[in-house]
Amino acid sequence: MITRIIPRFRNVQDMKAQHMNTTESRRHEHRRRLGITGIVAAAAMIGTLLVPQAAHAADPLPDGLTQETAAGSCWEIKQNYPSSANGTYWLVTPALVYPQQFYCDQEREGADGY
Repeated sequence: MITRIIPRFRNVQDMKAQHMNTTESRRHEHRRRLGITGIVAAAAMIGTLLVPQAAHAADPLPDGLTQETAAGSCWEIKQNYPSSANGTYWLVTPALVYPQQFYCDQEREGADGY
């Protein structure tokens, strides 16, 4: 039995035309996907700019318990946390380069915290 291979294209021009159509289709699909991806990325960026961010409401008031939450004075700690007890607290003022620990008398009227 003899098998005859039937060419898919009648001539070289048909083959080139088919190749060009396939290549153009791929390029068009690639451009379309890039366009959609770009639109989605732009929308995501704009969306993050338009959504209001929390106004740092989660940031605690200075309590002086750590360097990161150092207060400006013993009085500030007492105002922010009325139940504050006597003890050592972290304070930072414009005159200080970095937070330092100080003893605050928070219970006696007329003292640091009052």
